[in-house]
Amino acid sequence: MRQLECKIYFAFFGMHVILRFFQPLYGCYVMGRLWFFVVLEGIEYSTSLAFDATKDDIKEIFGILQNTKGLILKLIN
Repeated sequence: MRQLECKIYFAFFGMHVILRFFQPLYGCYVMGRLWFFVVLEGIEYSTSLAFDATKDDIKEIFGILQNTKGLILKLIN
């Protein structure tokens, strides 16, 4: 696990422990043109393969962001 992924994992895990928020947590990080999507469910942490924003992957990135927005709206309503 890369250093950045470790920081994200511990931030997510801290949300679970400190706030007792046990819903799945979703996030992403960007390294240049590459986007990575992450999720923490319980103690299981997953990272997507890289999506290249300079290629056709941009459509998938947009779709994932739209889907994540829908999940967040369901949680707050």
